[in-house]
Amino acid sequence: MSRPQRKPWTQAQEALLGTLPDQVLAKRLGRLRVTVAKRRRKLGIPPFHYLRLTWNRAQTSLLGTMTDEAVAHRLGCSVRAVARRRCLLGIRLFNPQRHRWTRTELQLLGTMPDQKLARRLNLTVGSVKSRRHLENVPIFHPKIHRWTPADDKLLTERPDDQIAMFLGITKQAVKQRRCRLALKERIS
Repeated sequence: MSRPQRKPWTQAQEALLGTLPDQVLAKRLGRLRVTVAKRRRKLGIPPFHYLRLTWNRAQTSLLGTMTDEAVAHRLGCSVRAVARRRCLLGIRLFNPQRHRWTRTELQLLGTMPDQKLARRLNLTVGSVKSRRHLENVPIFHPKIHRWTPADDKLLTERPDDQIAMFLGITKQAVKQRRCRLALKERIS
């Protein structure tokens, strides 16, 4: 069995050694990583090291305004370093199509199922869910009565069975609310 023919190195290829990580360059040149590393060492070229950043205000301001890859390329550092810094500061991934929530839309969160709100706002269910979580809004549950101040006022004015019938909830739900607010039932 004969050995495979080795591809000769061109001057342009050798000029790239040490300018990128061996694995990236190997993929680009269609060679094995060990072959690239061996050639780099033979020519006395040190391995590529990403610039270690001490982040300044201008560099930090780029985070989230473009893709992590674009920021890394612009700053001459690794994508991993950019992603790590962005996550550390709680900055979201760049997304030019990100929906800007209005106050009215935010008020709709939790008032209907996420699927229904997503259809209504022409968004994905995932974006509605994540925004609901971000705003700390509980999931919509049709069987849970959301008590308003007007409903609470009824507890001081009417008996539980009338309130239950009026609000369309169970008498037990009214009793639980009354207990929670430490109110006695009004008997008429």
